[in-house]
Amino acid sequence: MTRTEYTISLMLITVIFIIAPAVADVNGLEPALIISDYVVEPAVLMPGDIGTITVTITNTAYPSIPAISDQSDLFKEMFSGSEDTTTESSTGMETTAEIRHITLSGNEIKLIKGPTGKIKLGPSQSVRATFAIKVGSTVKDGMHFPTVVIDVKDGDDVEYSIPVSVDGSSLSMTASNIPSSIPIGRVSEIEIGIINMRPNNVMGVSITPKVDGMEFSPKQAFVDTTTKSSEAFDGIDSATSLLYGNLYGNIPTTPVSSIASSTSAVSAITSTMVPYQVSNVKFNINPTSVGSKDIIFELKYKNGNNIHVEELHVSINVVDVIDVKLVPMELPQQVTKGSIATVDFEVVNARPTKIVSVSVIPVASGIARPNERFIGTMEADDVFSAKFDIDTENMAQGKSEIGFKVLFRDELSGKTYESEVYNVPLTVVEPQQDDRWPLSVVTLAFLPFIGAYYVYKQRARRRT
Repeated sequence: MTRTEYTISLMLITVIFIIAPAVADVNGLEPALIISDYVVEPAVLMPGDIGTITVTITNTAYPSIPAISDQSDLFKEMFSGSEDTTTESSTGMETTAEIRHITLSGNEIKLIKGPTGKIKLGPSQSVRATFAIKVGSTVKDGMHFPTVVIDVKDGDDVEYSIPVSVDGSSLSMTASNIPSSIPIGRVSEIEIGIINMRPNNVMGVSITPKVDGMEFSPKQAFVDTTTKSSEAFDGIDSATSLLYGNLYGNIPTTPVSSIASSTSAVSAITSTMVPYQVSNVKFNINPTSVGSKDIIFELKYKNGNNIHVEELHVSINVVDVIDVKLVPMELPQQVTKGSIATVDFEVVNARPTKIVSVSVIPVASGIARPNERFIGTMEADDVFSAKFDIDTENMAQGKSEIGFKVLFRDELSGKTYESEVYNVPLTVVEPQQDDRWPLSVVTLAFLPFIGAYYVYKQRARRRT
């Protein structure tokens, strides 16, 4: 043996004698269970929410290592390559912990369903256990501490308080750009602001407007669409399934059933807002009727697998379009019954776009002729004339109103609209009688009175 080999041999013998007592001490350790990790989902719950608490239970005992019966044989084996060395291996059963039951208790955080089954957890082994929980609807904001209790056979129970954050803050909407009134016949743009006041991410954020007499584009808007993945837990041995058991099978609530599916690998398009994010959503509105419209903007979002709904009520007055109108040029104020009156309009397209299929019609049929004045296409700022004759033969004597309106179609949207009704005031009078007395007859009728007055004046002079 060379000097170098001798030196190495001494060093190895020294190390072996140092390690041997340590091995004996390790083999004598009792099993020690701890909660080495926990995850609360969602990270911050809201009052009434359903979620999960997943804890990782670890046996901190060291695994047993082989005990060498003859250390000199180990030395010989290292240098000679002989395989005749006899060793003894410990089973490690003295460091195995048997878990009989795991439960969770708390006042504000209630257990819906916990893991079932028994398990033997060897040294340095870990297992995950998941609890389905529900937050009370009246729970105050802040930290709450439900306790996980592990019932260990032939050992002390393990208790560990899990911090669960509860925050009732929600998402809010603001009417960031909504006019008080919009014209019918035009597409108007509005804008809604969304603020995530929560300290955690929320997903599935969408806004849906609801109202009659309006068309919205889009019909539903999503916020900040991103791609997220949820991975299943890895590294769980077959014993873990005993702890999970049928965790979600008997829960009568839909959200918890959905939670179970999140443990499998899922990749989906979700709409996510980070804490305190502010976003704006735009809608195009095409009103189809006039009047005051009460719009409900419904905001939906998910905190974990819990769906929450907020509403924003906005009133918009839809006014009749004045930009396609009738301008009166000649209107008769008074006509004799039986005569023909002429009404002369100018049709003005004050819209910024072209309109087609333009026509002017009287509201009441059978009075004005023709029944329709068809104009056709009008470019922006075009002006056309439209005349109507009104037959007063069958009209009642006195004051009347005759209505006219413009029908047109917007070339871009393809929607058909009609203008406000323009009422023409008209007074119908009876014709004058033709059998009047001639002026000479009237004069002769007054001659006797004139002569008598002359005689009276003459007599009065003579007396004086």
